Order: sequence, then structure tokens, then C-alpha cells
Amino acid sequence: MNLFTAILIACETKFWVVIGLGLVTRYVFNRKKLGLFILASIPLIDLILHIVTAFDLNRGATATVAHSIAPIYIGISLAFGKSII
Repeated sequence: MNLFTAILIACETKFWVVIGLGLVTRYVFNRKKLGLFILASIPLIDLILHIVTAFDLNRGATATVAHSIAPIYIGISLAFGKSII
């Protein structure tokens, strides 16, 4: 496993953990502002993934299925981000 794949897996894991943590904070613990803050950090995870993907491809890596996951997460955040938050 190369460094890019490890970062991709970390970002994917953090993406779902942050969504879960934000929703639990917001609806189970009734801390709406804190939950909103946590959920609003999801685009930061997407941005990190996007930057790492661009850097990896820019340094000459061959585009793989792993590289195609980055735009999928960005698309999900753009399409469903407001309804999640």
C-alpha cells in the first residue's frame, strides 16, 4: 500500500466518523451548534483529499480507482452537504 492509498483510507474513515460524530452530537446530545461545527468540517476533509490527489497525480502517478474516489466524496459533499448539516 502506497502513501496515497493510506491517506485516502484515512480521509474516507474520517469522513464517515465525522458525519456520525456530528449527527450524534447534534441529535442525541442535543448540542446543535457543536454538531453543526463538526459537520461543517467535512469539506475540510474533502479539501485535504483533493489536494493529496492532485499532488499525487502531479508528481506522475498513474490514475487508479483510488484516485477516482476523491471526486466522488467531493461530489457527495457538494450534493448532499447542506441536507446533512
